[in-house]
Parts: sequence; C-alpha cells; structure tokens
Amino acid sequence: MVDYPSQLPARYHGPGAGRRMILHAFNSVVDWFAYAIWQDGVLLRSLSLSLYTGGVIEDIGTPLPFEVPFWADGRPARPEPGKPTPFELPFHPFRLSEAALRALMGFTQADLDEFRRTHRRRHYRLGPGGELIPVAD
Repeated sequence: MVDYPSQLPARYHGPGAGRRMILHAFNSVVDWFAYAIWQDGVLLRSLSLSLYTGGVIEDIGTPLPFEVPFWADGRPARPEPGKPTPFELPFHPFRLSEAALRALMGFTQADLDEFRRTHRRRHYRLGPGGELIPVAD
C-alpha cells in the first residue's frame, strides 16, 4: 500500500466500478493508518496519517462525521516507550482506524481478528477484466 491512497493504481479500481469502493490500511511498525473512498471511480476522501513518519501525509476531501471528534480533541498523542517523539496529532492513528472500520464497514479490528480465528481464509486474483477469481489453496 502506498502512503498516498489517492495514488492507488487504476488496476485496483476495476472491481469497484459503478459502486462505492473503500480502502482501509494500517501498519503497526510505523503507527500508520490510511483510508480512502471512491464513488463510481471519483475520489471523495483520502486520509493518511503516521505518528512517526510524517504526521498527516495526505488529506483530500471533506472529513467524515466519524473523524470530527478526533480532530476536535486537541491533545497530542503520547509517544510509546522506546519510539521517537511523534509528530503532533491529537490522537493515535489506530484510534481513528478503529472508528473508520466501525463507521464504514460495521466492524472493528477485534471483530476482524475473531472472524479470522473462526473462518477459513480465501484467496483471489484479479482476472483480465478486473473480476475477482478464486484461487484454490
């Protein structure tokens, strides 16, 4: 995943043609979180944040209602022991990540972890027309 969700390669937009497409990504090594929303191929919102590698990396479009309380908080995030001092963000990116999952997809990371524990993983590849093709394990 790129730090700038707005630069997601066009080949990944095919499966979302004609509908809303949501990207949600995070990396716990650099405390990074990003999300983006496209509607019918048009970027509506893109946000990318990292405490330790850039603060606000990308901020395109109008913040969604679930974001507002985070930006209004005003308190900088606390650094974790042994990590460098973070860029000034009023919250930890993972707190917003959880809120985004709940608001946009109806679940949290804990819900996803439980699902992974209780369900078999399926793999897909993109077909030549952008369709998802199941891959046998």
